[in-house]
Amino acid sequence: MKKISLLSFLVVCIPVLVFAQEKPTMNEARKVMDYYYHGQGKGAVLKDYKFCHKIKESECDQEIADGKMIKGQKVFLWMDFLVPVGDKADMYLEFKRKNKVRKVVDFVISGSIRYRTYQIAPTNKIGDWVVNIIQETEDKDINLGEFRYTVVDVND
Repeated sequence: MKKISLLSFLVVCIPVLVFAQEKPTMNEARKVMDYYYHGQGKGAVLKDYKFCHKIKESECDQEIADGKMIKGQKVFLWMDFLVPVGDKADMYLEFKRKNKVRKVVDFVISGSIRYRTYQIAPTNKIGDWVVNIIQETEDKDINLGEFRYTVVDVND
């Protein structure tokens, strides 16, 4: 009986411990808060992104973990940014296939610890795609991340 109780405890607790968020150090927390309150003009920070089937209340509801989408399927690129308070950032997404830009989406994000937004990713052509998340500034464009996904036929 003790072995079953121990096994049950481990099955429940081990995943919780593995996925528990590690507490940031004092310096890590200070750095983020200082950037949020005093980082005006230094640009947005991309904190996270996911490809999703659905968005619910500004969150990715059904993540596409393997990066494979079916041709014609509605897919969202969900993004989470840190933007210094009082700032606005001009952003654009650049979707490329076969090293050619196929779609560009412009959007603006504003000061927030957690600015979440999403855009529809093209899935109209089979093949490998690259999306760049870019912030436009007066003197240069800053690529905040380059991510890949693949569009496959429904029979693949």
